[in-house]
Amino acid sequence: MSKIEENVYINVQRGATLSGLAKAYRVRMDDITRLDGTPASKGRLLAGDKLIIHRNKEPQRVDMLVKLLADVMAARETADLARKEIEAAKHDREAELARQEALQAAATDFNGAIRNARARLVKAEAADCTLAEREQVNGELSDLIAAAESGITNLDEVDQLPAQDQIADLKSRHDKLVNLVDQEQRKLSGLDQQFTTDREALNSVTANPQDTEKLGVTLKSLYAKYQDAENSLAGLSPDTRQTLAGKLEQFKADLYHAIVQYSDVSQVDRYDNSYFFGRPGPKMKKHLAAMEQWLASPAGPVLGEQRRAVLEHLSGMDQAVRNFKDLMAQAAAKAVYDAISAKAFERLASK
Repeated sequence: MSKIEENVYINVQRGATLSGLAKAYRVRMDDITRLDGTPASKGRLLAGDKLIIHRNKEPQRVDMLVKLLADVMAARETADLARKEIEAAKHDREAELARQEALQAAATDFNGAIRNARARLVKAEAADCTLAEREQVNGELSDLIAAAESGITNLDEVDQLPAQDQIADLKSRHDKLVNLVDQEQRKLSGLDQQFTTDREALNSVTANPQDTEKLGVTLKSLYAKYQDAENSLAGLSPDTRQTLAGKLEQFKADLYHAIVQYSDVSQVDRYDNSYFFGRPGPKMKKHLAAMEQWLASPAGPVLGEQRRAVLEHLSGMDQAVRNFKDLMAQAAAKAVYDAISAKAFERLASK
């Protein structure tokens, strides 16, 4: 086989086909001719025939176009990224210029800066102020106090000493606000961690109820810990308190449900051979399971036998609650009953 420029001269081998040659050389069958220029498709191909493969540059051209397109797209992405960075830098620059202008304007009006700072402090010191609002006010106060300090130079000398006293008062209140926000953030973080740890402890013992001693000790410990847990939310901002209250409510509901679920677990220990929390457990669990199954079913009118069955289950739960001798188990069972009955009566009342 020899190559002349872009064409290839070949001798046909035994068994070769035109389509096979076209595929092998990545050309069309029309690009294969005999030495006299006639298409190789005219007539049969015989071993020893001399053919010319006219190189088709289309595959190379397609590869080149694909590479060129990829380069263009990459360049466009780079340009878009650069443009976004430029726009972001421009926005940050404009925001900083606006901030500097505001500070300069506040500095030229000392009394205005003081009034604005005090107004923000009053808002942040209010009991109904959220943690997010206090965090925002902290940043604004830093700028306003800095502006007021710059503005002192624009006052008469006789007014500068009282102005410094005003700034000192603002700084003192600002420091208290910073400490308040810091304490609340740390308390929020601590309570979040506590909920996570106690949730893991609850999940651990309920996943392995065969360890009855650990199960009983953990449930009793958690119940005692969370009996008045709402007190731990005192002093928090409304938004923080609401978030934690939701987590606390869900955890207590799961804890009470676990106490009811394992209320009839028994063990032989060094004190006696008795049930952890009282014998009404099986009855309570039976009615609870039926109610939970009903509440999980599609909503719709509740009539006749179904309505009577629901009311009988609720009555059975109520009776089981009152029969518990263990006060902790009774309180947990009552909390479970109250939650279930509230959902049940709401559904019974719906049309």
